[in-house]
Amino acid sequence: MIAGGTGGAKLAAGFDAVLPGGDLTVIANTADDDEFWGLLVCPDVDAVIYRLAGEFNEAAGYGQKDESFHALDALHAMGEKTWFRIGDKDLATHVLRAEMLRRGATLTEACRCRSTSYANVSGRRCVQSISTGSKPRVSHPPPALLCTRPTWW
Repeated sequence: MIAGGTGGAKLAAGFDAVLPGGDLTVIANTADDDEFWGLLVCPDVDAVIYRLAGEFNEAAGYGQKDESFHALDALHAMGEKTWFRIGDKDLATHVLRAEMLRRGATLTEACRCRSTSYANVSGRRCVQSISTGSKPRVSHPPPALLCTRPTWW
């Protein structure tokens, strides 16, 4: 199935609940991936992994259950912009993913490894394969182009 956002993760969990083990493949959206502090953050991919592992933070609508924000609070105290609320456990995911990518893993391999480790720890079925392709990058248009609209006479 193709999944984007928390709704796609919720749909994947619904399919996972009714399909035989190992029969779910999720192709997760990577268009919203971005880098923060040199770490690749994949919110939609992580939402699928956390949801299927039973670790998704329902109250916040993102991240993991029982999250703390000590690292983010420290970054804020150092003057960093912290509008994107990355919790400590979520940050560990991004640190590990960055290290795996640095060692030469593809994004798909890094996601599959994270998914498998959550399944092993939680004892719950988890997505067997998340196909996300290689490291996507989006080139943002210059600010002047963001506000253009046609002129009508």
